[in-house]
Amino acid sequence: MIKRCIGIDVGRTYVRAVQMARTPEGLVLEKAFGMQTRRSTDSMPKILQSLTTEHGFDQHADVAVSMPSQAVSFVEIQTDAPGLQAMKAGQTLGLRNDLPIPVEDAIIHLCSVRTLPKDAYSVLVAVTSTESIREQLQSLSEANLRPVTVDSSILAMLAALAVNHPEVMIGTALILCVDESTLTLAVIQEGSILIVRNIPVYCEEGAQLSAEQTAEIVEREVGITWQRLFGADPDGSLYVALVSAPKAAEQLVPALREKIECRILVADPYAKVRRSGDKADADFPLCTAEGLACGHWPRIQKIAAIFSPPMTGGCTPAAASGRS
Repeated sequence: MIKRCIGIDVGRTYVRAVQMARTPEGLVLEKAFGMQTRRSTDSMPKILQSLTTEHGFDQHADVAVSMPSQAVSFVEIQTDAPGLQAMKAGQTLGLRNDLPIPVEDAIIHLCSVRTLPKDAYSVLVAVTSTESIREQLQSLSEANLRPVTVDSSILAMLAALAVNHPEVMIGTALILCVDESTLTLAVIQEGSILIVRNIPVYCEEGAQLSAEQTAEIVEREVGITWQRLFGADPDGSLYVALVSAPKAAEQLVPALREKIECRILVADPYAKVRRSGDKADADFPLCTAEGLACGHWPRIQKIAAIFSPPMTGGCTPAAASGRS
């Protein structure tokens, strides 16, 4: 029996969705959809409803949806062994002074743990609010879509990379997502995320940064990030997994190489995933939507799922099994 899942990536100014099928031969990307949502007349529920009513998405498939990057904070917390055990057990009241929102309203996921000197630990947690999740789910509910998983976009990207480019999960790498008004930098080590930075990029309406301008920002922010994590500048072995629209990547790759000595992998959503039929590549990033859809299945759920209903205060169930 073929199992299907729909991944829906909802951002400030766009909706992207894919339908994935899990077959005995492997994963198949059956449908892809992308739309800008800048106009005041755009109705999110109608756009989402059109996936099944107009674009042929399976109305019986499971649905996974992303949280916008601005709705999820990634916070580094230094603690001792008892504090770490308390977090893994879902005891979060002690984080009251560490979080950007009241701990009573927070949904918290433990992403990774690094050992520091003197029996200390650096813990990376993802934080969102129950209200943010309710807002994200409201439009889907009005479109008669009920997701089984609500996920952070960066971890959905990581799930897509794990499927298509498993070599990224070995050693240290930088995930660089370039998407309209935000640059996302995430450092991963042996598959665990150590730090996530969402960097807003402001342009005049309708304008976009050039590849050269983007590369300059990335050069500066990578230096800051490496000093913060490792106390040193990145060397020539830096491995960058670039997630962007295909046409934008053609200009970004040479611009980045001019600024940073690194190896660059352009994320390919079809590297290990077959596509259904002879369809042209979509010129928008598919990784988040694809990661949502394929990350829902158990074999890579340990990488992807952060916020899973039922949603209550404190750590999610996934947090209790956070990887070190």
